Amino acid sequence: MLGSGGHAERAHTPTSKRRKYEMPWQIIERCSVTKAGRAAENEDGGSEDSVVFVGRHCFAVLDGHSNVRTKIRGKSHGRIAVEIGLDFFRTFEDFDNPYKLVRDLTEHVRRSFSRHDIAHEQRSGFVFAAFLPEASLIVRVGDCQYVIDGQLNEAMNRGLMVDRVKAEYRRQIILAELKEGSADTELKVRTMEAELLARKHDIAKRQMSSMKAWQHSYRNVVNPPFGYGVIDGTEVPVALIECIPVPHDAKLIVLTSDGYPPQVIRQTFDETEHAFFELLKRDPLCYKEWVAVRGVPPGRSRPDDCTYVSIERVP
Repeated sequence: MLGSGGHAERAHTPTSKRRKYEMPWQIIERCSVTKAGRAAENEDGGSEDSVVFVGRHCFAVLDGHSNVRTKIRGKSHGRIAVEIGLDFFRTFEDFDNPYKLVRDLTEHVRRSFSRHDIAHEQRSGFVFAAFLPEASLIVRVGDCQYVIDGQLNEAMNRGLMVDRVKAEYRRQIILAELKEGSADTELKVRTMEAELLARKHDIAKRQMSSMKAWQHSYRNVVNPPFGYGVIDGTEVPVALIECIPVPHDAKLIVLTSDGYPPQVIRQTFDETEHAFFELLKRDPLCYKEWVAVRGVPPGRSRPDDCTYVSIERVP
């Protein structure tokens, strides 16, 4: 969460007594920012659809995705999915077994969706990345991001192939629009970019919406390179559960939602936000330095919610 002045709030992790294990890690920063640029005020430190979980044996970022625009009791389907996930994390104990974690989490979500009477075709879900200190692992399903000791593994944080295909399609639409408008000088390009940004809807909104069914057909399907994992109540194949070893001498781990482009993630929240806004000043349409599925909408500060948590080894 953010404290006064917009700085991230420092919090310490409770000590676990299970197996007489003393948690050698503590939270340094946990923060979420909405698309409008407001610091989230939820008790879990989350924005509308992405949250941070801090427990005795696990630190995690959960990022919800909604299949439909309708809401239930004022909440998006993605938010409901994330809250169901948080309920599970608060009571689960076997964090040294990442595959059991994903299996039991999936079953919990399936049962909870049934209780909410959410039809299968409307079911949304969430992705997550979790640091499990006792197992010395980061377990990930989907496209949340991680950085260990300031070293970003770009090959492991490139996002989902389905999103990269959509983002490149959108980039080509923008380039075609600029070419049609004879934007052959830097001034003309900037003028047209500003015009495109001022539109009520993103230039590629219709095309991106039409690709949803295509994207969803690869959820929890082992079909390289497009298949990807998501917690939505259906089985997550083992091949889509990533287990990343954490070096025994690691000192700082950062987990984020995919609202941040990987190249801006830094070892502090303020540095990450600064790098992000510098990038968005140069590329507000998000088609050059960061090829994304949408740009910065009118009245917003960023294309998506952003969630960030940093965990430091206790000396």
